[in-house]
Amino acid sequence: MNKKLFLFALPILCLVLVSAILVNYLSNSVSAEVEVLSPMVVGISDSEGNWGTALTLPVMYTGGENEVTFYTREENIADESITGVSKNIVTSAGIKCDDFESVEVSTSSNGGAYGIVYDLIDLDLCEQVNYNTIKFNYPNPLTWDAGQIDINKIVVTFNDVIGKYVFTSQVIPQ
Repeated sequence: MNKKLFLFALPILCLVLVSAILVNYLSNSVSAEVEVLSPMVVGISDSEGNWGTALTLPVMYTGGENEVTFYTREENIADESITGVSKNIVTSAGIKCDDFESVEVSTSSNGGAYGIVYDLIDLDLCEQVNYNTIKFNYPNPLTWDAGQIDINKIVVTFNDVIGKYVFTSQVIPQ
């Protein structure tokens, strides 16, 4: 009787064992962690180096106009051209577009000379977002070739204001 039970149970035991091995073998999986980066690297600095993501410029009242110069850097790290718009935000308590006499921008591409100077205030590109924020809207998208690096020299002339102004810059691919 024990021999019959053993002969009956042995194939079932083998089937269970083979199934367990096959299920474990077939159900193994592989996973990977993927980090998706922006194709554009943007920095801001008070000189042409030490790039960061935000810049705080203290403005002191001097009884007249105050001028501050800083730079933004936009680099296309993709293997192809990218078209997008530059989004520039300025925050300060109670900020208004009238806080600025001028915001002059000129661009150097791939180490070349700075080009034409555009005054974003004269071009009426300043827009009030809320009590603490304004933005400068560019009317047309820009295209950066693969590997292109643009450095924008920005000269801001403030009217008679006091405060702390935080400038941020971002490229939004389209």
